Amino acid sequence: MGLGRAEAGLRTGLALAYSVHGDLPQAHHQAQRAADLSERSGSVRQRTRLARLLEP
Repeated sequence: MGLGRAEAGLRTGLALAYSVHGDLPQAHHQAQRAADLSERSGSVRQRTRLARLLEP
């Protein structure tokens, strides 16, 4: 599952970058994919980062 964790981290970073640049649809897409990967890999750190990113 090491690659799943790495991809989750990459997609979390992409979601953050897209949101900063105002591309919210792409940010949401990347965040959803990262969340799925984080759940499967058990990455608590990425789920925490995503929760902060997705807060209203």
